[in-house]
Amino acid sequence: MKTIIIDGYNIIHSIPAFSSKLKESLRAARGALVLYLSAWKRKYSNAEVYVVFDTGSKYEFDFERVNLHDINCLFPKTTGGADEYIKSMVRDAEEPRDILVISDDNNIRRNSRIHGAIVKHADFLLRK
Repeated sequence: MKTIIIDGYNIIHSIPAFSSKLKESLRAARGALVLYLSAWKRKYSNAEVYVVFDTGSKYEFDFERVNLHDINCLFPKTTGGADEYIKSMVRDAEEPRDILVISDDNNIRRNSRIHGAIVKHADFLLRK
């Protein structure tokens, strides 16, 4: 696997360790996820990791991309938000078979699989 694409808010809402941080703030939940992914990547993968977060009116950012702890955090300001951005990343990739998409969103999973990517559920991040 050369690239791992993670559906950020989907993972936060799917895994209690991150969703419990929402009581504190959305920023705390994002931070917990990124720190976890950084440690997970060091231990299990040398792939490029992208975590994609929605930006809508609820989530305003002055940037579209930032690298935190060797994790590429993307905040696309495109129509369709993170879901459409993830689908386009897979669809437009030179080698979709080299991509692992982690999400519990059935639409993202189905679309990624159709284009040749490997797809795993959120709990894949906890299994190793």
